[in-house]
Amino acid sequence: MSVPAEGETRAGAAAGGPRRFSLERWMLRISEGMAVLGGLAATAVGLLITASVLRRWLFDQPVPGDFELAQMLTAVAVFAFLPVCQLKRGNIIVDFFTATARPRTRHALDCVSCLLFAVFALLICVGTARGAADAFRSHTTTMVLGVPTGYAMSIGAVCTAWLVVVSLYTAAREGITAAVTDRR
Repeated sequence: MSVPAEGETRAGAAAGGPRRFSLERWMLRISEGMAVLGGLAATAVGLLITASVLRRWLFDQPVPGDFELAQMLTAVAVFAFLPVCQLKRGNIIVDFFTATARPRTRHALDCVSCLLFAVFALLICVGTARGAADAFRSHTTTMVLGVPTGYAMSIGAVCTAWLVVVSLYTAAREGITAAVTDRR
């Protein structure tokens, strides 16, 4: 017997009925896909640093441009992890003052914090997109390898744009939860 999808009855799942569309499931798949790509970028950084250290140890020469590639790949990895972290409520929160608050109050405060997070993500997105456009316009490249920096910045801008969408969704999710939570 199959497990029912979110919002689907057990009878509907057993009968092989159509699965209901879930915005959160769709957003989670995209966010997890981005996180996997971020993990690949982080793995590439680890392999690159390992190769550079070995090359320094064995041949007294580093991998040319290792620090440039490590910087760009690390930035891409961090930006790629943020949406899934926001969607799964994985960000660090300080709930010392709200731990004893009513559930409705906590959800309302979470809604506000998600909105603030969306605003800051939008500011980062706009700044990163402008930086990428400037980097492409001025043909900015890394010093050693000559890799255009605009590509990594563009990936960061796309990831933060998705983070804005995810943050607005999580704000709505928390706001709806606060609205339907009992006032007790």
